[in-house]
Amino acid sequence: AKELLKEYNISLIISDWMMPGTDGAALCRYVRETREICHIPFILLTAKADNDSVLESLDCGADAHVKKPFSPEHLHALVSHLSKMRSMLARKYSAVPGLIPEIEEQAQGTEKDLMTRVNEIIIANIANTELSVEMLCRELCMSRSALFTKVKNASGTTPNNIIMDSRLKAAAQLLVADKYSISEISYMVGFNSPSYFSKCFQRQYGLTPHDWQEKNK
Repeated sequence: AKELLKEYNISLIISDWMMPGTDGAALCRYVRETREICHIPFILLTAKADNDSVLESLDCGADAHVKKPFSPEHLHALVSHLSKMRSMLARKYSAVPGLIPEIEEQAQGTEKDLMTRVNEIIIANIANTELSVEMLCRELCMSRSALFTKVKNASGTTPNNIIMDSRLKAAAQLLVADKYSISEISYMVGFNSPSYFSKCFQRQYGLTPHDWQEKNK
């Protein structure tokens, strides 16, 4: 699986929990901790239905925990839902003016305060390649599972997705300003590789950075 993830542009992962040599939760943690693939939606299939297992699936960053036995129709509907949510969020984020998606507007009370703080941390560290869910957890004094649950409830997406979307939105604005090269912009928004930046940008906006720049001149 790790080799396939390096070679192909994977849009969604469906993994069994119990596997030889490792397990689905460990694979999900690997995905979430690997910058190049941390955005990929992840579904865990398992016969485990106890509360600890559900909490572990949330802690490792899975988008959904599907109990066996399940119907193919249920799994298909879940995949379709995750795909539609990603598309809707991409369209929403690309349309919102300003640096960071204004997702905190969807939240209320303490959740709104949390999302505002998340955005502040991201803005302050947008060029930092070390910006990650772990950094958010440290800054907010929260566990990974607590942050994941609260952010998912408030915004409908994951902390990893918010970080990636924010980097790309900042890049889109810098491209329109036309003051820096595409390589410079990739580093300015925290990417280590201009080629990976271009790949992520095209996946989000449907255009290469150069085409986006030309379209918005």
